[in-house]
Amino acid sequence: TSMAPTDLPRLEQVGVDYRVVLFTTAITILTGIVFGLVPALRGIRDRSAEALRAGGKTSAVGASGVARRTLVVSEVALAVVMLTGAGLLIRSLIKLQATSLGFETAQMSTMRVTLPTRKYSDTTADEYFRQLVERVRHLPGVQSAAAVYALPITGDDSDWSIMIDGRVLKTIAESQAAKPQVVTPDFFKVMGIRIERGRPFTEQDRMGAPPVLVVSEGLAKRLWPRVDPIGHTLRMFGDKSPWATVVGVTGDVSWRGFQRNIPGTMYFPYSQSGTSAYVMPRSMTILAKTVGKPDAITSNVRGIVRSLDATAAISQVATMERVLGDSIASRRFTTVLLAGFAALALLLAGLGIYGVISYGVSQRTYEIGVRMAMGASAMSILKMILREGADMAVAGLVVGIAGALVVDRLLRSMLVGVTTSDGVTLLSVAGALGVVAACACAIPAQRATRVSPTEALRAG
Repeated sequence: TSMAPTDLPRLEQVGVDYRVVLFTTAITILTGIVFGLVPALRGIRDRSAEALRAGGKTSAVGASGVARRTLVVSEVALAVVMLTGAGLLIRSLIKLQATSLGFETAQMSTMRVTLPTRKYSDTTADEYFRQLVERVRHLPGVQSAAAVYALPITGDDSDWSIMIDGRVLKTIAESQAAKPQVVTPDFFKVMGIRIERGRPFTEQDRMGAPPVLVVSEGLAKRLWPRVDPIGHTLRMFGDKSPWATVVGVTGDVSWRGFQRNIPGTMYFPYSQSGTSAYVMPRSMTILAKTVGKPDAITSNVRGIVRSLDATAAISQVATMERVLGDSIASRRFTTVLLAGFAALALLLAGLGIYGVISYGVSQRTYEIGVRMAMGASAMSILKMILREGADMAVAGLVVGIAGALVVDRLLRSMLVGVTTSDGVTLLSVAGALGVVAACACAIPAQRATRVSPTEALRAG
């Protein structure tokens, strides 16, 4: 459970239960008894002398041999399906983690601070967060600090209807929509979000000053295609919000997770958000860019929060890298589980190949002795045994890849940057299977080359 995402339902109730262990043990023993009963009964019915005489001369290609090979091919095919799925998820996770999100995460501490709603007016809330950010900024080891209403990549889906350039609309259906975000000055600097044109917010963009906003590049291209958006105006849909002037354009940021579409975003200064963004939030996340370990300043930030107001609530204390990791925790957990089951399936397939080849060598001792007595070299015997293992592996690979191309379509919604027919993944699976099959065949093949023709013919 230590690897499971924290939001997994009823995670705290997951554990090793003695009843489950006893049930699993009983089923395992019963399975061994049931599947061993048939050959045991058949062995009792067979006449011992005839069975021993026939044992050295059989070529192990009868009905039972075909059944064993079919089971092994099925094991290999299942392993290929699981390996392909795990490989696709691993490749997708690697590409996902390499995706540019439009902001930085290194050496950044975050903490959610919530003020008592009834205790604070817009003016006092503005002053509280202004002082909080200023004092955090001057802590030893802190390069810069800011506050934001919602952290990037957390999956916030809110979009709000807007009007642009003085055009008043009669119905909300006619309006454009964008994601609003409330930030304090230096937010773009702390997060490493580049300013493409214009300027970021400053301390002069305060309550009572002319309303301003910054828009993301994607929103600017949508609202003002082929023109410079600086100087244009925008306001939230309705009669109460003022027209705010665009003073800057930022790079696009992934606010809604790795795979979600990047929203058109409009940023409002916190001091003006009570009017320009409908409401001034009483809950903000404090961001601190540090020169050392971000966790080292947590206690100091807590102390500042308490010194300004002991009733302020603190929550969601984490580094930005942890926030990023938590956003893909469920995907990572699924990938690890499937990779574990795929490795187990590959191991079982290898054991199956080894078992069939080893049993076949023991049953074909007489045949191998005859071949060697007639001049067959040890290398030719080795190749013959290895070829039998390779035939089962290739058959399982072909069946497995065909099944994987169908079954793995269920994973399509979880894939990023790869397709279900990804060549690198399929080649990797084939390579892994080839190595396991070669290792499984090596020991029985070597044993076959050491068969003494004289002893084998005498035993026959």
